Amino acid sequence: MKLQELESYENPIGDAQALIIRQKEAGQLTYETEPFRVLRVDAPSKNNVLLACQVANDFISIKGNGNTHIEAAHTAFQQALGSAAESVEIVNHYVRYASHDTVEGYVKFRSNGTVWTSKVVRATRLQASFDAVADGYRYHLLQNYGRV
Repeated sequence: MKLQELESYENPIGDAQALIIRQKEAGQLTYETEPFRVLRVDAPSKNNVLLACQVANDFISIKGNGNTHIEAAHTAFQQALGSAAESVEIVNHYVRYASHDTVEGYVKFRSNGTVWTSKVVRATRLQASFDAVADGYRYHLLQNYGRV
């Protein structure tokens, strides 16, 4: 855990956020070119995440399960994105308080030998967990497919 925290402090944003920012600034990533759109996320428990999203022209509702919100979101995205996401695995992850009213979500991913990170700060544990996973999948799709 301490090594993860050190990596996180050394890098104020994750690889995923850096790519997303660069592509938005260059006009390459817009609402129309997003690889997927999250329509709704809910967590009836820490082991379940309900995800409603749009992938291409399909509207998908998925229930993801895991030991944490991050793992549950990961399984939901794998189901929603199908073969485009089947090689993605989570190497490390954590959620911690960044301040008295914000939470940091950090996820390190791996797919076919490539490793990348996603790091976000949000108001709630659920939103930090979910957004870190969502941005990590956006990174994977943009790097490997341009979009789904």
